[in-house]
Amino acid sequence: MVPLGVAASFWALKVILVAASLATIALVWRCARLLGRDPVMAIVLVGLNPIVLVWGLGGDHNDSLMLLLIVLGFFLLLRSRSDDAPSRGGPAAWLGPLSPAAVAAGCAFVAAAAIKASAAVLIPVVLAGLLRSRRRLAQVLLGMVLAGVAVGIASLIAFGLHVPDLSTQSRLVTNESVPNLIGLAIGAGGETEALRVLLSGVLAVSVLACCVYAWRREESLSAAGWASVALLVTLSWVLPWYVLWVLPLAALSGSRRLRVATAVLGVYLIASWAPASTLVWNAIGFHPEKTSLGRLHQRYVKELLN
Repeated sequence: MVPLGVAASFWALKVILVAASLATIALVWRCARLLGRDPVMAIVLVGLNPIVLVWGLGGDHNDSLMLLLIVLGFFLLLRSRSDDAPSRGGPAAWLGPLSPAAVAAGCAFVAAAAIKASAAVLIPVVLAGLLRSRRRLAQVLLGMVLAGVAVGIASLIAFGLHVPDLSTQSRLVTNESVPNLIGLAIGAGGETEALRVLLSGVLAVSVLACCVYAWRREESLSAAGWASVALLVTLSWVLPWYVLWVLPLAALSGSRRLRVATAVLGVYLIASWAPASTLVWNAIGFHPEKTSLGRLHQRYVKELLN
């Protein structure tokens, strides 16, 4: 985008993200039809969600691109069900006949994780849901390997041997994140390093539980939604548009509890990040940024971002 200049690249990015959002809604419609669910309700929950309209389309966030690839991956998984057939013979037989939909699904999930690392939490859940279908599992894995090689080569050409500095980003804390609220509730002044490690363990256990859930049900859509909820709840740095990660999964899932949990997270983040929220925090005396740990978090964010 850089050769376009500041203004042109800005609007080109906006056009791309709006197109990605519309494509995601179209795929949600198709997925709902394949699942036998009401497609109108599904696209309303996603397309008319205030977080999508205000923060998703209003901001230049790569989450829209990541989300498009995630929904595309699940759409291709649903399409690949018709290509599934009993596997006979050894592992070599699992790759034939080749299912383009299954291979492309694996590529889509890895590409999503390449755009934003948070999508990687869904990969083990997706694979667990395919464990009883060895042929589809092998072909999805093939797609993941192919995409991983392509992404690795592209990253090497663009950035050399540098890798994303996720360890630095993981130290960032927002005042309204659940880990920070837990730290305030227990009198620690916010999220401590020990609490971060503990919640990382909680996330790992939650993803493992989602893998078991996906394996038992032989489908990963609802389990992937719960894995995304667990990620949102345990993340130190949480912003309103992160709810996009779980929104289409909840809209397509048959789990009412998942939709309720997603709605609660969405309402909380809208309320806590609304411009008027400062008035509410002042009224109730909520000032997490004024604790010693809160000041440390704020200083670190300013140093890193400025």
